[in-house]
Amino acid sequence: ARVVPSEAATRGGETVTIEGFSFGNSDIDGFLDPPRAPIQVEAWVGNTRCTSTSWMSDSSLRCTTPPGTGGNLSVSVAVTAACTEDVYYNGCERTMTGSSPNVFGYPTPLVTS
Repeated sequence: ARVVPSEAATRGGETVTIEGFSFGNSDIDGFLDPPRAPIQVEAWVGNTRCTSTSWMSDSSLRCTTPPGTGGNLSVSVAVTAACTEDVYYNGCERTMTGSSPNVFGYPTPLVTS
């Protein structure tokens, strides 16, 4: 996965795009044409949850960055989707998670006198 842009202000509140795969509902083989929005998506920068996460497509999410510091942070995603039709029963859900290390950072603030 990758994050665009790969840096954001330490104050948070900036929108970044998380690019990856399997962010939507899919069948048992991982395909559904067209992909449908999952029940819920969540994303984290390091250990801090994005203030909001929205599904854009099967390969793209938007995250509003939380306040933070540091570089080489991981970005993690949790996607809750309805079960596939072959194992479906009313209310059946599954949550899939994934993480990419060292893909995001908050630049160090520059202090001048």
